[in-house]
Amino acid sequence: MSLRWKAVIFVCGVSLAFATMAFVAQRLIIRPGFLLAERSEARDDVTRCVEALRRECAHLTAIASDYAVWDRSIVFLRGEDPNYPAENFLPETFRNLRVNLIVVVALDGRVHFGELRDNNGEETFQAEGLPDEISRADHPFALFNDPRDRASGLIVTPAGPMLVGACPITASDGQGAVFGSVIMGRLLDDVAIAELSEQTRVDVKLVL
Repeated sequence: MSLRWKAVIFVCGVSLAFATMAFVAQRLIIRPGFLLAERSEARDDVTRCVEALRRECAHLTAIASDYAVWDRSIVFLRGEDPNYPAENFLPETFRNLRVNLIVVVALDGRVHFGELRDNNGEETFQAEGLPDEISRADHPFALFNDPRDRASGLIVTPAGPMLVGACPITASDGQGAVFGSVIMGRLLDDVAIAELSEQTRVDVKLVL
């Protein structure tokens, strides 16, 4: 075999060896590294979204507490304050608090006030199961035994997915007996999803 052919075979062999090493490096080192990075980034994105939803639920619970831990709410449940809803749950209340649902329910599950409104707070609308479904006496949003208890979460309604926060109705000092609960809800509509995406810097899409 001539020296020229030996050189050609040598060069081909070296090239094949480099190609094999590059393939192995890509499969065993580079590609897994990229996959791990992608998975880590995805986990971080999900974590940010979950934390944002938890903060929103906590915010709704705090709003509910403002009305629930109040002597006047107890008086309303007793039927002794007919002006309570008109003075406290105006259209601008819904708009300013950025809520779509407000419910005031007694321990026996009887709804004393319940409205579902659009994002502007101007128009009321109906959705099957609201507010009755979440105000049942055995529902976690209505069943409170301890004045320190709170409840929140994500529910699916005919109007769409909704974040909810609930607080037991007690005296203004937050002590003593529980008389019912105040429930606040916000629909996770396109506006809310867009806000969530902006907060988390994640392209959020809710799939139910």
